Amino acid sequence: MYDSATDKVVETITQRIFSLKFPRLMLALLRTDATVLWAWGLDACFLVTFAALLKPNVRLIWDITDLNPRVLSGGWGARLLQKVEWMLLKRSDLLLLTSEAFYTNYYRGNIARDRVKVIENYLPGAPSSTLPPAPELPPFVIVYSGIFRSLAILNVLREVAEQMRGEVVFHLHGYPDRTIPPATFKQLIFGSPWIHFHGRFKQEDLAEIYAKAHLSWAFVDPEANDNERWLLTNRIYNAVAFGKLALTNRGVYVGDIVHERGIGVTCQLAVEDVITTIRGLAAENGARYAELTKAMPPPQSAYLAGHYCEAINSLLNNSPS
Repeated sequence: MYDSATDKVVETITQRIFSLKFPRLMLALLRTDATVLWAWGLDACFLVTFAALLKPNVRLIWDITDLNPRVLSGGWGARLLQKVEWMLLKRSDLLLLTSEAFYTNYYRGNIARDRVKVIENYLPGAPSSTLPPAPELPPFVIVYSGIFRSLAILNVLREVAEQMRGEVVFHLHGYPDRTIPPATFKQLIFGSPWIHFHGRFKQEDLAEIYAKAHLSWAFVDPEANDNERWLLTNRIYNAVAFGKLALTNRGVYVGDIVHERGIGVTCQLAVEDVITTIRGLAAENGARYAELTKAMPPPQSAYLAGHYCEAINSLLNNSPS
């Protein structure tokens, strides 16, 4: 069973709101002379909104990068939190989201679209002036980076590596979710000559990591919670930033975006379909791969470029006098 709730939220929202740190923060919010309050994360949004209710002239920004799994869990507690969220959301002036699917599937009906701004998970910094060419074929090199939350995806990866036997090599940079038993992860990943696990990485390591690859492994578990299925994974932005195609599955939101923007290829999350897709890209010395890579959007489209400043300026320019 897929579950990333323990990775996303160790404590409940209510525990975090009523922790000792929050009363001090509430007092500071009430004393501030700031004209805009910007809250990041649902628990902070709750707290800052309570303060903003006592400061009617303050502009309030909700910044939600992920939907909290506990709010999506479906229990009575989740339904109560949702009702509180919808009520407090009415006080906000701007809702920042990282995925259009969050609005379409969750927030629509509770806030007008003109009060929502989608700023995707673009990379910080600036793109390199030149991108190194992809490594020679064979083998076909695939990078899987970030938090590994799905056993189903890891199982497919392992089986693809075993069946292709050197036609493809995987490099894993990151760490497994705590819901994946260490022994299970070790059994899947270690011991295969075609899978290399490198552990955690830093943002500044990404250019070097992707320079040695052909593809970014960006599959989504169909059994993931709503948050995981609606978000846009950083792996697709890494692909664009470093000139590598993203490989993901059809029938999920990420797959739709990858196809629409021409930043990769899609297939079923099934061993045989993945193998067929990779072999099609690698055939004739990578002719199809080179064609698709050449048609990708420019690397700068994966980076932040004043998106937040634009949102803030728009809010301030529309402020009541």
